[in-house]
Order: sequence, then C-alpha cells, then structure tokens
Amino acid sequence: MLLWGRTEGNPGISALFSIGYRVDRLLIGFTFKIKNRFFNQVLQPGRTQQQSPTAASLPRYTQPNRQLLPTFTDNFKRMKLYESLYIFLRYKQDINYLMEFIIDFGYHKKAQNEFTLKDQAHYVTLYHTILMNTCSFLDEYNKHFQAKSEPEFHERILSVKKIAKPAYKKMKEWKDLREYRNNMIAHNFRINEDVFSFKMSGQYKVPRTYLDLVLFRKYLMMIFGIIEAEFSDHMPKINDFIKSFEVKELQVNYDTVEDELTLILSEINKLCSENDKPYILPVELFMNL
Repeated sequence: MLLWGRTEGNPGISALFSIGYRVDRLLIGFTFKIKNRFFNQVLQPGRTQQQSPTAASLPRYTQPNRQLLPTFTDNFKRMKLYESLYIFLRYKQDINYLMEFIIDFGYHKKAQNEFTLKDQAHYVTLYHTILMNTCSFLDEYNKHFQAKSEPEFHERILSVKKIAKPAYKKMKEWKDLREYRNNMIAHNFRINEDVFSFKMSGQYKVPRTYLDLVLFRKYLMMIFGIIEAEFSDHMPKINDFIKSFEVKELQVNYDTVEDELTLILSEINKLCSENDKPYILPVELFMNL
C-alpha cells in the first residue's frame, strides 16, 4: 500500500491511499556503454599497481591444444567484484528508468481525482519497485560488496564506503525501508501472515511522495557515482561478464500452447458443470496471448 502525499506539480493535494501490487521483475536483457562522467574527470583513482593488478599479472589457463585462453574470459567466473558491480549498475539503471516512467506518464503532476484505477496500479507498481530495488542495492552494498569481493579490492571498497558515507547516512534516515519492503510489498496486506497491513500503512519512515523519491535517488546516485569512478577500470567489462553465463532454452512450447489452454478450460468448465455452477469460462477470452 502507498501513502501518497504531495507531488511536485500539485503541492496542495491531499494524501491518497492506494492498493499496492507485487512486481515480478524479469531480467530480459542488458547492454552497457561506459560514458565519461564528471566523477571520472574530477576524482583520481589514487591506487597503486599492487592494488589494481593488470591483466598480464593475472593467472591464465590453457585449452587442450595448449594455447592460452584470453585472460578476460578466464577470470570472469571467479570475479565476485563483477557480481556486485553488475548489481549496482542494474539497479541504478532500472531505478532511473522507473523514475522516467513516472514523469513520462505525468504521474508526478496528476491530482488525486485525475488518477484512474489503471493509473494507480501502474504508479504504485513503479513506486514499490523503486523501493525494492533500492533496498536490494543497499543489501548488496552492506552484505556482499566487501565480504564477497576478492581481497585485492578490499582497500578500494573501504575507500568507496568512506567517501560515500555522507550520502549513505542520509539514505539510512529512512529507517523503515526494509521493514516496509517486507511487510507492505513482498508480503502484501498481511504482516507476519496475520495483521492486516493497512493498520501500519502510515507509520513507516520511508519515501512516500514523488519528491521523496527524487531526493532518495539522488543519494543513491552519489553512492553509485563513487563506485563507478573508483572501479572505472573494471566497469567496461561488466557486459562481457554477464554474457559469459549460460542461458537455458525456453521452457514453454508455444507451438502447442493453444491446445493446452483449450484442454485446461475444458476441464475447468466440466468441473463447473459437475458442481452445478451456473457459469463457465468463455474459451475465446483466453486464446489471445
């Protein structure tokens, strides 16, 4: 559920309570193009050759014909740092797009009575996904970034966290983010499978309005900017790292899906009849994917 207060375009509108929707996020593709950013121009890496090993210093393996494989590929699967960098990059990218959707559809300027039920469903989905992604970004930052990365990167990671601490502290002021994610988004409408979640809806200290989200994102982008600047020597490799993982074939045979749908509907409608129900499901409503 979302407690929606004032927006940028309508500072006088009242709070709106809307029903929240859970979001299933599909990773459908990823492309990455490294750009020259302000951080890269201003911040100097400040690292030694020992802290950042070159490709030539990393171990290499051989093919059966004894030819050396490229170091770039050999080390992907063991580069835990790259896992964290991808996660940061992915969430940063998705949060930016989700915020753009809010603007593209004009939700940041709409008054309460201008929202249709479809608008509300879309806006709350965007809002909740931004909060979930931010929570996951912070989980990676706190639990895995240093603990799971290779030892040779630990000093650089510690320096990132030291420099980004002011922005991180501001994000932590929204102290109920994780609890909100668990109780209001991941397990909608029931807290600990018992208490109706609306009883707590207005009690959480989390971003609620569009302007809250804008400010929240700015702090997250500060943290990401430091990460991106510090590891600018590794960021261009992330796309190839992701491509190095195998992808299974599609699990559904769409050549026969209409037959399967027809069979399932037939079974359901037969059960309706056997249970003396005055209704059935019209087959034609389910035939278009």
